[in-house]
Amino acid sequence: MTKRAVLPAGMTPGLLDHFAAAAWCGVSPNQFTEFVEPVVPPVYIGGKKLWSVKCLQLWVDARTGIRSNDHYNSVSDDDWLAELHSAGSDYTDSRR
Repeated sequence: MTKRAVLPAGMTPGLLDHFAAAAWCGVSPNQFTEFVEPVVPPVYIGGKKLWSVKCLQLWVDARTGIRSNDHYNSVSDDDWLAELHSAGSDYTDSRR
């Protein structure tokens, strides 16, 4: 069994597994799967599915109107997802 790496004190993970991402969003894993996962793409590392804390934060900010960029506040989830994929296609491409 491989030992899991532990982050140094004070360092925050940049990627979260399904359960941690759901907890970060304040929803159950089932709610995360239903409402968040379809619009915030995971990153695949090996066979593991992970979510970027930055992408989750951007999505939450856009949904709540915190983001000051009017373009992103008015973009539909589908258009936002397409922009996210084109901007970070190397990171969202499955099974890398």
